[in-house]
Amino acid sequence: MLFDERDQKLNERVTDEIKDSLEASIAGVWSENAISIHYEAIHNLPPKKLRQFVDLVDRNLGKFYVKHTGKPTWKLDKFEEMRESGLIYVWLTSEDNSIVGFMSFKLCSEDEDETVLYLYEIHIVPQFQALKLGGKLMQIFHALAKDLSDRKSPWYFQSCKATSLTVFTDNSPALSWYLKLGYKIHPNSPQDKHLRSGKVVKPDYYILIRSCI
Repeated sequence: MLFDERDQKLNERVTDEIKDSLEASIAGVWSENAISIHYEAIHNLPPKKLRQFVDLVDRNLGKFYVKHTGKPTWKLDKFEEMRESGLIYVWLTSEDNSIVGFMSFKLCSEDEDETVLYLYEIHIVPQFQALKLGGKLMQIFHALAKDLSDRKSPWYFQSCKATSLTVFTDNSPALSWYLKLGYKIHPNSPQDKHLRSGKVVKPDYYILIRSCI
């Protein structure tokens, strides 16, 4: 059985089911008083909020997207990607209600009869990065994946055995951070090419995976 990510009605049902578990995962991790945490499925998210998230992606990774896509207008494509059916957004706000950071993820097909919880984005505003908020968001993400995989039904949660994500190979701080969190390069990821000269040519990105069982 294959989980059909293109089925919008299925995606909306799945996001509602995931949100039930997400509340418990947040409660088990989050204890910040000065920073509030919120979550919503993409089909209920106001476009204005999504544009704020895209602007933060630009602030943190804009130079990488320009380099690897060769398109100064990459933000238009990113906005469409971030509207994808099935995505859930978790975001942080300060006391004045400004965005501090966010992550987005969705349930995706891995193989026949297997799914993964795929992290699309995680970003923290630079001046808040010392607070280790990204690490707390990842704890919530991993706790959620474990909770889903422990379910007896439906099959697409029970078969969720890992979390996965994509990272630019030249984004060394992010790559190092994910590896410390237990991620490994996915067998299906683009791989380094080792030339006869000894030179190593890296792909634009790696796909990483981490077991949640």
